[in-house]
Amino acid sequence: TASLGQPAPKAAVSEVGLDLIQRAYDCFSSVYVSGDQEKQQAAKEGFAACHSWRAAIFDHLRLDDAMAEFARALDVFRELGRDREWKVAEVLFQRGDLHSRADDPELAAKDFIAAAGLFKKLGDHLMEAKCVLGIAELLDKRGRRLESKQYYEAAAAITVQQKMNQRA
Repeated sequence: TASLGQPAPKAAVSEVGLDLIQRAYDCFSSVYVSGDQEKQQAAKEGFAACHSWRAAIFDHLRLDDAMAEFARALDVFRELGRDREWKVAEVLFQRGDLHSRADDPELAAKDFIAAAGLFKKLGDHLMEAKCVLGIAELLDKRGRRLESKQYYEAAAAITVQQKMNQRA
């Protein structure tokens, strides 16, 4: 712990976590090599999950590595086809969040918009609302209050509509 007058230690990337993810990746590789088409598909989904986990561990501490891992996860999930569109949207949302925290509002907004569109298409309106809320927060942080208000209201409207649909 840091004492008065001394800066807090900088957070470090979890090498133990990365090692565990590498072990999982190696297991998926074994399944992929020795498996039939169904097992290969499952292994690919495991590869994509490993890339997402690595991105989470790297986070803003190794931003370029995190973004590369998100890109790899997206490539694999997209390759797996329409059945994995929700996972694509989830990774876009996570990457948008990281772009936002890394103070890159343009790329964050691009990812949030893409994720919102997929979530809307898939009928996951609560996640769609979270994406719209992410855009509102980006605008709000930059002092663009009137624009952010529109997005806050849109996120609230999506949520209310979803709750009304659930009751019907």
